[in-house]
Amino acid sequence: MKGSDLKAFRKVNDLTQDKLGEYLGIKKSFISQVESGKCPLPQEKLNKLLDNPYGWDTSVLTTESENAPYDPDIEN
Repeated sequence: MKGSDLKAFRKVNDLTQDKLGEYLGIKKSFISQVESGKCPLPQEKLNKLLDNPYGWDTSVLTTESENAPYDPDIEN
């Protein structure tokens, strides 16, 4: 998953970095780092987004092949 996908997810679902971070249990600053491509979103957090109980549209997170789980052993 690219950071821009996470940002698009937030925008589609009208979420702020604060609200998304609160739901995922991570800080707003980490959300910002993910969106800027500095850090990957841990797979467990991506899974939590995909399985959210709020009916958020997750299609932007699942439509591209680049959304494969992050594997630190694979060079991009």
